[in-house]
Amino acid sequence: KGLRVADEAKVEEYLEADLRQDTAKVKIGGIVHDLVIIEMTGDAEEEYLDNDKDNIKLDVNEDGSVKAKLMNVKGVHKTLLAKMVWENDALVPIETIGKWPMRVQRALYVKAQAVMGYRATAADKTRDKAAELKNE
Repeated sequence: KGLRVADEAKVEEYLEADLRQDTAKVKIGGIVHDLVIIEMTGDAEEEYLDNDKDNIKLDVNEDGSVKAKLMNVKGVHKTLLAKMVWENDALVPIETIGKWPMRVQRALYVKAQAVMGYRATAADKTRDKAAELKNE
């Protein structure tokens, strides 16, 4: 159910407590992989960001939003995926991910970013725009 939060208007909202996830079916070398992309825990995300801290530059935009810039792209896809992509109840090793075609890594990377909330999906943008219009 989640944690109850009340804002100034006394509107109750619930924060989701379960880890978000998505699935992907990928065929590599004739073998079908049923993958699950699971949101990182707080500890895992901190470790991921800390290991990559010299590679990420954060800029604050005029509207207060934060934009992350990658200084070096080497390993960027497989590093994130190795923290989030599961097969048969085990994380897929980074060495295995590195051997997958780049188009597979890119597609999974986009899904992983959406699961983590790093990248807004088209559905997110549509929902946010609808809410914005409703409040005008």
